Amino acid sequence: MQDPYLFARKQSFEKQLKQKVFENGELKRKYAHIWDEIGINTNEKKKIAQELSAYSLNPFYSSQYFIIAQELLKLANELTLPEEERSKEFRQTKLDSTIAKIFPEDFDYAFNNKMLEAQIQFYYEKLGTDDTLSNKLTGGRNPKDAAAYLISSSQLMNRDSFLKLVQKTPQEILNSADPILIFVKESRMRYNELRLLNSELQAKEAVNNQLLGEAVYEVYGNQVPPDATGTLRISDGVIKSYEYNGTIAPPFTTFYGMLEKYYSFNKQFPFNLPITWENLPAEFNLSTPLNFISTNDIIGGNSGSPVINIAGEIVGLAFDGNIESLTNRYIYTTEANRTISVDSRGMLEALRNFYLAKKLSEEISTGKMQ
Repeated sequence: MQDPYLFARKQSFEKQLKQKVFENGELKRKYAHIWDEIGINTNEKKKIAQELSAYSLNPFYSSQYFIIAQELLKLANELTLPEEERSKEFRQTKLDSTIAKIFPEDFDYAFNNKMLEAQIQFYYEKLGTDDTLSNKLTGGRNPKDAAAYLISSSQLMNRDSFLKLVQKTPQEILNSADPILIFVKESRMRYNELRLLNSELQAKEAVNNQLLGEAVYEVYGNQVPPDATGTLRISDGVIKSYEYNGTIAPPFTTFYGMLEKYYSFNKQFPFNLPITWENLPAEFNLSTPLNFISTNDIIGGNSGSPVINIAGEIVGLAFDGNIESLTNRYIYTTEANRTISVDSRGMLEALRNFYLAKKLSEEISTGKMQ
């Protein structure tokens, strides 16, 4: 969306589509309203987007202190229920193991203390410094001072104090004056309200997107392929390289390339491999194609789809796209957008001569059980 050329192409298509709709009386009656409705709906979503983003908690990018608070509140709510009505992990037989998982013994305090400061900064950026809920959490302090305050005052900052808190009654936990617990409890209530409203707006948007697709079809017929849905379809493409970081991306990679990255980056993540790749069987062919790129137009959810050649043979499985293919959600071009697929030859080579699953490889190759 930051590429002026691609954005201009998208605008041009939209302008032409609207013109054709408004020039046709029947199409105008059926579809003229959708652009205004989409605009209104989008503006309503904008109003809640910052709050919705700020109050969402995700274990991958949120400070674990907030995740711990969330799980502790869930535990307290479950414990207010009779034993038979609780979720399985909160029943007496599994309760100790569930509590142990909430605050693990190998907790990384240094990392999460930094994450805490970063998350407070994130709240200020999304909500502003006058937000009532975030101010309850921070007392209006700057992110560094607020993190230090919480580390010194919250019972969720170390495992020992957490375990003492867990021993209290469910009502005492739910009514705790701990600043992180208060913030998570109240922000989750607000988040649930926003999520419900956002779902309603998305439902309206889905209806208008469907109508927009119908309008495109009525104007252009089969000249324009339909948007991806849950229905079976074939995307055609060719294996083709592209300009990449000042060089040319090869259309195929091999096991040699995988090992080259492994050794060149000193066996470190993200190019680390199991130690077994250092002692390969003599019959293993490192020159076998492992992955290939093609101009097929794919979208999230297509991973695992078979790639077939002109003869109808499965030659690979799609599993990713290059960074340039992110624009596919809005507009498809063949200059640099590429689908990345694992090559069937690489899969079979690994099965036969690395994992030594020869019967399985023969079954896949012939379609017959051995």
